[in-house]
Amino acid sequence: MQMKWDPKEEEFIRANKPIMDANKLTEELNKKFKTNRSKGSVDSKIQRMSLTKKKNHTTENGSEAALEIEGRKHTQQIREIADMINLNKEIKIKVTADKQNVPIRFIDGVVISKNSKFITVKSGNYKESFMCADFYTRKVEII
Repeated sequence: MQMKWDPKEEEFIRANKPIMDANKLTEELNKKFKTNRSKGSVDSKIQRMSLTKKKNHTTENGSEAALEIEGRKHTQQIREIADMINLNKEIKIKVTADKQNVPIRFIDGVVISKNSKFITVKSGNYKESFMCADFYTRKVEII
């Protein structure tokens, strides 16, 4: 016999689908409403409610939300790198090759410009801009 869906159950699914996988959602739904719905019935209800996403991005240990949180942390760390570097400050930089981590050049100069994405260093008559993300990935290091 098919159980009718209560509007409160539907609201629970709508509110928690973005933050729970189907197994956890089914478990919590059954616990909260004292039902015994199967994962298949919850999956079907999610589809009928048009809550499924066309493409689900996952990481090794989580959901799309976890991926977004991880990305925000990386972005914040890159901004912090930019904040640590001061204008008109003498700086020594080591630039490494992409994968081998072998130094390809060293730059000894002054920071003449910076924003949240780039830092520009002047050494003599030579200017070079570096992406803040390259400091984060260690392609460029302050020595």
